[in-house]
Amino acid sequence: MSPGFGVCRICCAACRSGTTVCTCCRRIARQLAAPLVPVVPVSLVTQSSALYHVLRQYKSNSPIAGRQARRLTTLFADFFDRHLPCIAPGRIDIVAVVPSSIEMRSPPHPLTAVLADIGLCARVLTCLERGGVPASHRHASRGSFSVTEQVEGARVLLVDDVCTTGAHIQSAAWALRAAGAIGISAVVAGRFVRDDCSSSRRLLEQAYRREWDLDACVRCTGRQPAADSTSRSVPAQ
Repeated sequence: MSPGFGVCRICCAACRSGTTVCTCCRRIARQLAAPLVPVVPVSLVTQSSALYHVLRQYKSNSPIAGRQARRLTTLFADFFDRHLPCIAPGRIDIVAVVPSSIEMRSPPHPLTAVLADIGLCARVLTCLERGGVPASHRHASRGSFSVTEQVEGARVLLVDDVCTTGAHIQSAAWALRAAGAIGISAVVAGRFVRDDCSSSRRLLEQAYRREWDLDACVRCTGRQPAADSTSRSVPAQ
């Protein structure tokens, strides 16, 4: 299975048979009244995935948060080293992080420090902040985020840790485009997939049949990402 054949060509979630865009992405496109940015996931994740636990714990107050942040840094560094030319051909001017939807968490987002440690060939900016209309998992909005720095004419790598429905990352992408960004490439570490519906189970069954391989991404292979089901897919630190 590849994006576009039972797998959403926007977010890599499962689609109904015969469709190429999932229900969530169709709804978000209507809410924003704008084309969506295709999202490249490093891995599909479920609640039992090792990577999913890393993505929850690295931004927590847990004693292991620092160790998990280092593991995430290694994962992103290795992935971008292999696939940045696939994801964003040409130059990248700015790396931006989707702000946290949790109001009690003050900026900058913990992912900003993770990406700054990688040494990407672009500035990691805190150029997005929450707007006056909160984005929820099921509702995207043009007012969910505002752009606080100059991005006009810039090519932006937009990064988030987990994508569940795409409402947050697509709302952030819309804000960047409205502010004049001319190219947006979106990446998430984990594309969360629920395993309690038939279409998602079929997607996960296909993904679990392949070894999780950091050398493959949806851009360079044209196939869905593998699912992270064991700790071998998370770098040890």
